[in-house]
Amino acid sequence: MLIRIKQIRRLADGKPGTDVVLGKGANQRTLSFRPLDPKQPDRDHVCDVTDPKDIAQLLAIPEGYEVHESELASRVRKPAPAKAEETGNAAGAERAEQKSGNGKTLPWYMAPDVDKEKLLAAVAEKFGRKPHPSTSVKKLQEMLAA
Repeated sequence: MLIRIKQIRRLADGKPGTDVVLGKGANQRTLSFRPLDPKQPDRDHVCDVTDPKDIAQLLAIPEGYEVHESELASRVRKPAPAKAEETGNAAGAERAEQKSGNGKTLPWYMAPDVDKEKLLAAVAEKFGRKPHPSTSVKKLQEMLAA
């Protein structure tokens, strides 16, 4: 998943980019954020992050990182609707798609009146780690859409 770092920086050698170190000891890894377009070094520094735990850790810092807009556009898909009778409980009904005002079908988590606690739980289920409680509803919805 392409993650964009919001703070544009330069490396010690003067080249555009930022290296972010995650983990400790044997689990330490470096994520290299570089310009998406080398011709525009002062715009959109991104890194293709594949580990769901790393994605969750970065996106839990909304003032520092976000899913790149090209990633959101490329991953738009229509999930199959869940039915309460398939899951055996009311959660399936809550996760079913809902109609928007313009007649298009939206996933349950994009509903304008969606419960933030349910979003937090869904993100935790998807990434294996609960996001920070102050994460905005919009950011949680973006994480689930990715």
